[in-house]
Amino acid sequence: MDTDFIYLLCLGLCLCYGDEDEHEELPRPSISAWPSSVVKCKSNVTLRCRTHFQNVTVTLGRLHNSQYQLQTSSLGKEAEFHLTNLQLEDAGGYFCTYRTAFSHSWSGQSRHLQLAVTGGRGQNGRGRGGVGEEEEGGGGGGKHYSDTE
Repeated sequence: MDTDFIYLLCLGLCLCYGDEDEHEELPRPSISAWPSSVVKCKSNVTLRCRTHFQNVTVTLGRLHNSQYQLQTSSLGKEAEFHLTNLQLEDAGGYFCTYRTAFSHSWSGQSRHLQLAVTGGRGQNGRGRGGVGEEEEGGGGGGKHYSDTE
């Protein structure tokens, strides 16, 4: 009789522990841009999402565009998204979320990374850049941007 009671007690504790994990909130990831968050038109940038766990599914999203989602699996605690041949319309806010194999929900969004694309030409022939544009030769050269505090 005592064995049955101990078995049921252990089973109940295990089930309750599993319920807690289901509702536990994952820490937010961080996002950074390499070589910089300010890039020239037709160039490339790598957006890196750093998580607190290994072997997770990471999604890259854009602010104000719920249709934009890139997804990859990380082997370590970092996932990379290579954005190539950038155009002015690629400028804007980006963020990451992730989930582990055991979590049933996604983490909260990382802080937002503002990507600026410079050097495009408007109809009047003057230079035009994307959101957060800096003048040519200004501040973007090789800087590493990270949103971590």
